[in-house]
Amino acid sequence: MNVMHFANSRRSTLGIEWELALVDPVTGDLVGRGAEVVAAAANQHIAGEFLTNTVELVTGVCDTVPAATAELRQLRDELMVTLDRLGLGAIGTGTHPWACLLYTS
Repeated sequence: MNVMHFANSRRSTLGIEWELALVDPVTGDLVGRGAEVVAAAANQHIAGEFLTNTVELVTGVCDTVPAATAELRQLRDELMVTLDRLGLGAIGTGTHPWACLLYTS
């Protein structure tokens, strides 16, 4: 029987990316102010996305799920402070439930 030998490697790691849509907190409508939010946050782990109404929270490389979720929670809290300052809200959803196609980019 042949035995396969594998090279030693570091334990598995993970990172999390979470895309959040920017919305007007009164109407719930999408707002294309992603670049403004990213600039105001001034954190490389709060990034812009292809759609101007979306920002992305990006953890670093983490060794455990609890470490990744703790970092993501910290990024979310930081983002919320920035959004409050700018008068915006954020939602996590696959697709905005009623947005007109014209306002989604």
